[in-house]
Amino acid sequence: MKASSTLLLSLLATISFSQNYLGLVPTLSQTPTCKITGLGINQIYLKMPYSKCEIENPEDMELCKGNVIEYIDLVYTDFPKTYKIEALNTRRFAELKKAKPSLFSDPGIKWRIIKQTACKDEKTANAMFHGFIITFRPAPTEESMSGEIRSLAAYAKGKFPIRDSTVIKVLNRNREWLEMLIVCDVTGSMSPYTSQVLVWHNLNIKKKRVKNFVFFNDGDMTPDDKKVIGKTGGIYDTTGQTIDAVIASASRAMRNGGGGDGPENNVEALIYGNTKFPDCDEVVMIADNDATPRDLSLAKKVNKPVKIILCGAQYGVNTAYLDLAKATGGSVHTIEQDIVNMADLKDGGIIRIGKEDFEWRDGKFKKVLLLKD
Repeated sequence: MKASSTLLLSLLATISFSQNYLGLVPTLSQTPTCKITGLGINQIYLKMPYSKCEIENPEDMELCKGNVIEYIDLVYTDFPKTYKIEALNTRRFAELKKAKPSLFSDPGIKWRIIKQTACKDEKTANAMFHGFIITFRPAPTEESMSGEIRSLAAYAKGKFPIRDSTVIKVLNRNREWLEMLIVCDVTGSMSPYTSQVLVWHNLNIKKKRVKNFVFFNDGDMTPDDKKVIGKTGGIYDTTGQTIDAVIASASRAMRNGGGGDGPENNVEALIYGNTKFPDCDEVVMIADNDATPRDLSLAKKVNKPVKIILCGAQYGVNTAYLDLAKATGGSVHTIEQDIVNMADLKDGGIIRIGKEDFEWRDGKFKKVLLLKD
């Protein structure tokens, strides 16, 4: 079910990382009470009875179809305080996995557990919400995309201020990156980061650090069930010689496709760029942390290390991009960190990004419980 206003989950007090639930390591937060009447139009809830794990409205999961899921929150009540809640919450996760297994294999989803503390008796607990809240990214409309396209040139030429500076900070920090091929995702809500790419290039165009650009939109509006790995399309390229040519190429890619479902054709775009522009020394990908590449199986065909700038990773890192960087001998870059030792990481090795730890084991990265400092 949907409601009218946005639930301000960002106001919750984050405590720590909780235990492992079916391979997930959710963050643990608390709030006096979580009211589903505050849900936004991009949220649904799956209700469970107090002290039980059955989903009462499983049909509402279909409302998420075709959308990029950003968060899944398990909400429970801290009553009675002596009760060991972990076993019940594990069963709740298991019930969700039984209903929708694909959720548990998407590393782009951020999982949280929310403890409600304003409960002193069983009657109150029964009246409170229990279950899952699913938050997804609203699909872009034709009107919103048109507005974003119109703003690109204005941002690029310094007419509007840039709010998020992830891309600019990473590119300025790594001044040794020269003769670059920049491969940029322009789907969904990536326009603020595309704008950063254009602003930075316009300021540095005389230095000729970027030779070529590739912009990809995951298929030029191809229906999701028609997308073929390695042949999805929606890829546009240009040289970096003039800012107007780069703006035109990015705008064309945005205008012709908004992405569709969550998974995208990142690796196909990398292969395309490496093939068309083999003389570029550095390959830099501007990636949407919330959208997982659908074509990681093609990573071995990428013949150069990929430096991945993660956009929107302030609340957690999508491990699919760690896997891609490791597979290509590349690196991962956030607004604050450069993780450059990934190629040498052995099985069982751990890297820390922000406050999260990731273990490389059996050919994949997995988030693990925080190590003690």
